[in-house]
Amino acid sequence: MEIGACNTIDRGTLGATRIGQGVKTDNQVHIAHNVEIGEHTLIVAQVGIAGSATIGSHVIIAGKAGVSGHLKVGGHVIIAGKAGVSGHLKVGDHSIVGPCAGVSTSVEEGSIVSGAPCLWSGPSRNCNPDNGHPEPPSKCTCGVGFGAQADLVCQ
Repeated sequence: MEIGACNTIDRGTLGATRIGQGVKTDNQVHIAHNVEIGEHTLIVAQVGIAGSATIGSHVIIAGKAGVSGHLKVGGHVIIAGKAGVSGHLKVGDHSIVGPCAGVSTSVEEGSIVSGAPCLWSGPSRNCNPDNGHPEPPSKCTCGVGFGAQADLVCQ
């Protein structure tokens, strides 16, 4: 385990705060009480992980991303810079959360959630185009499974 400068790791209140073998944190990372982080996870600068969150193994959480408490992030997940994952949800294994994405619903295994700003790039099963224009991105699901053609793309 390698811990960067100016990190805060809170001790558990109701249980233990656990950081797995091979975890690396960059500088200025906050890991709250009762958080569990799986093996070989990489946490980049200025990430905040709220209390009682569970992070799987082989996860990458990029700079300035935030993970709310009491949720589960599966293994082999990438959470891009400035993304926010909130609420009581699960981010499935082998998923990618794009830069600046706000995730407030569960993400199925093997999904890609693109970040903002999203631009419409073609017909979408998730958006209802009106005269060739999509609904505002806030009403669209900016996520597709691996191997599927992207409905919305991040610029």
